[in-house]
Amino acid sequence: MAGFQVTTEDQGTSGNPLTLTGGKHMRKALIAAALVWLYGLVQAQSPPDARKTWNDTYAALAAKNEPFLPNPFLTKMVEGKKPGKALDIGMGQGRNALMLAERGWDVTGFDISDVAIDQAKAQAQKRGLKVNAVVADGNRFDYGTDRYDLIAGIYVHGEVTDHSQDLVRALKRGGMLVVEGSHREAAPFGYEPNELLRAFVGRLTVMYYEDAIGQPDGTWKVPGKDLRFVRFVGRKE
Repeated sequence: MAGFQVTTEDQGTSGNPLTLTGGKHMRKALIAAALVWLYGLVQAQSPPDARKTWNDTYAALAAKNEPFLPNPFLTKMVEGKKPGKALDIGMGQGRNALMLAERGWDVTGFDISDVAIDQAKAQAQKRGLKVNAVVADGNRFDYGTDRYDLIAGIYVHGEVTDHSQDLVRALKRGGMLVVEGSHREAAPFGYEPNELLRAFVGRLTVMYYEDAIGQPDGTWKVPGKDLRFVRFVGRKE
């Protein structure tokens, strides 16, 4: 991983995301856009209401057999890393937790949606993987102290910055925090300019920071819709 980077140039993901064309793919693009809107909606809801909203969403997506691919940036950041204990914040149906487990990580993940957690457990069993999937929100999850070698916060926004002290405390020495999310310019619930730096500089060594425009996440690539996003990697010394 090369140093510290800040950019606002147009760019896409370094992975090979799905390119959407035609009616079926346009439906997936609309679902992707709806999920972005939905995340903003549940930010203002109480936990029971948010749980129901996400439960309904994950149930509907499962009924449509929609694919969920692991995040390319997180996948790249763990390449060549010695597996250890990992935490996936807001794991959903487990797209990133399962990727980590396949690479030998001892993964714990949590999500407010029990439907999503059930889906993650079912996928883990189907693929012969072990994932500790827990129903919880960020305010109730026990992060612990010096517990994880890796913490992933992929498109969970406030769950990262609102619990920054918990995340730093939960990392082992040498542990890594990997974050990707929307910029506030792209979504009202996204990160404000330099918000991640303000939250973690002085508490973690910043290994990588990026502020860019593109289509970074590999689950869906929506034609003609580049969005501003941010990435952060920090290490606990």
